[in-house]
Amino acid sequence: MAFEILEQVPGHQTLQFEIPLPELQPQYDECLAQGLNGSALELALTQSVLLAYLQERHYALWAAPHLSELQLTEQGLEFRAALQLLPKVALPEYCGIRVEVPPVPVPDQEDLLERVSNLQLGAAKEETVAREISWGDRVYLDLVVTVGQQPVPLSARVNFPVLIEPELFFPGFAEALIGHKTEDAVDITTHLPMDYEYPAWRGREAIYNVFIRRVCSLQLPPLDEHFPALVGKGSDSDTMMQTIYDEMLAENQLYWQDTVAELLMAKLVPACEFELPEDLIQAEQLSDWERLDHPALREQGLEESLIEQAKTTWMKFRNLREEAYWRTAGALVLRAVAIQEGFSLSSAEWQESLDELAGSFGHQGSEMAAELRQSGELSLLADRLLLERTLRWLVSQAELVYEGQPLSAGASAPP
Repeated sequence: MAFEILEQVPGHQTLQFEIPLPELQPQYDECLAQGLNGSALELALTQSVLLAYLQERHYALWAAPHLSELQLTEQGLEFRAALQLLPKVALPEYCGIRVEVPPVPVPDQEDLLERVSNLQLGAAKEETVAREISWGDRVYLDLVVTVGQQPVPLSARVNFPVLIEPELFFPGFAEALIGHKTEDAVDITTHLPMDYEYPAWRGREAIYNVFIRRVCSLQLPPLDEHFPALVGKGSDSDTMMQTIYDEMLAENQLYWQDTVAELLMAKLVPACEFELPEDLIQAEQLSDWERLDHPALREQGLEESLIEQAKTTWMKFRNLREEAYWRTAGALVLRAVAIQEGFSLSSAEWQESLDELAGSFGHQGSEMAAELRQSGELSLLADRLLLERTLRWLVSQAELVYEGQPLSAGASAPP
């Protein structure tokens, strides 16, 4: 692989690549077999070259590379790449970390009855009506909460289904919707608590800006002898309740495993030495906004000035910045562990993960691989899968303790 480093400072490299076509022949043939040509072919080959460069040097990117002067000829591939590199990490001893774990939550009678109620609502027959909203209706809303005309982070919803009941959001919210119809716009006012995470808004008036898309009446199925079969939980009530209990306990086991992983990382990350660039934290926080808030704000047709205000406000929230910091720091540490342990995904592991992910979207693994390669996201997916594997390994190496007693390998805390 022929390349020249044109610029290098901590966290940044600019390189010029010149790769003879014979070196690219396997990747070239694979791309042609997938039907890639033109700019898509050039981009796929470029991504392949960059991935090999990064893997050989144990580098990782925190932003998509900036590519320029890309040219594919009969002689080979030429391009320039500006890379934003993740910082290096000094790791402590990470095997045998002692983690005090909580018990696995056990579903109680109230949990089971709530799940039955949710199943009943899920099986209800829904009919769109032109009348005013009444108690027990399911209503589809567009919603955004504003304080002084500024959208509140994570408040935007589009076509959001709610059940009209007294416990909805806060006292008085459901009552304010009663009597309204489809296509009504309703402003519902409340006040933010004095301990609200954004100090400038503590105690301020907040307006729930609601647009009613659709009002539906619900016909709930009776909780009779036919109900278990209707919701796919067996043929009788006892079987249904046992099935629900087993499902909820399994869900709690998975939640417990995630909790243990979080507790482990809460010990490991502060013990490491590294410096996260502020630009990296802000980029992660901005990525969260673009993924979680921006689509709903845009779909509601808000003015661009309000959307920009929403982004600015999002970046000011300390809790959102802290979440971005810890997520970024955790990924950085896991990547360092993976490198030190020499972890990699085998072809079989990679294909299995890709097939599973593609299947959830109704695609074939090969189709998704081609799409991800074309978009430049294939290496990001591989990185995420490797980090997940590394975290599972760290948990398997940890000393898990429940109420002062060590847990045997592979065991979970008792309920």
